[in-house]
Amino acid sequence: MTEQLAAWQFHAEDTDWSERGLCREDDPELWFPVGFLGPAMRQTAEAQRVCAACPVAAQCLAWAKKTKQEHGIWGGVRLDDRDPAPSKPLCRAGLHRMVGGNVRRNRGHAPTCKACWTSRRQQRRGSEVA
Repeated sequence: MTEQLAAWQFHAEDTDWSERGLCREDDPELWFPVGFLGPAMRQTAEAQRVCAACPVAAQCLAWAKKTKQEHGIWGGVRLDDRDPAPSKPLCRAGLHRMVGGNVRRNRGHAPTCKACWTSRRQQRRGSEVA
């Protein structure tokens, strides 16, 4: 019982900075964009704008690194930028991590990066119209 209390107190002390975060005033989904293009880019930019003015952004980022958070924007930084030795490989173009929602499964072919695939598709459609 004493060990459980000690663990809880450690966790409570470790995250007391979160009570002072500016993110508490916004929709939590802002810090968890889905995808890498379009609305997700705008959502990421807005979250980073809030984090830039936040007095506890450094503690937030340190906590995310310490606890190995794999999702979300912490301290204004996405996983791709905060993980110097990522556990997930880069796509063939070397631009994006092959994680969760960014993996496009192709029948009979190797998985590809959804962000790159969407970008190539939009480029092809644009050249077909011209």
